[in-house]
Amino acid sequence: TPDGAALLLTADEGREFAALWRLDLATGTRTTVLTPDWDILGAHYSRSGKYLVVAINEEAKYLNRVYDAATMAELPMPGMPPGLVRGKSG
Repeated sequence: TPDGAALLLTADEGREFAALWRLDLATGTRTTVLTPDWDILGAHYSRSGKYLVVAINEEAKYLNRVYDAATMAELPMPGMPPGLVRGKSG
């Protein structure tokens, strides 16, 4: 996380697909962040910490979804290229 208090990780514990989890480094507590019906490949915060970009494998198609990090509301991203975008910054 941008504040260094937690790590984001993916795991399929208790489900068929990999979900996104938050691991609190001080307490070891894990909380679920996102559980789509597809595998999450990874996630990355924007530099400001305002946005969370999540890479998802949806039926063998790699998709990037952008969320408001505070609310986890998905944000529309017109013009985002199809496929896995490997270079993320800012």
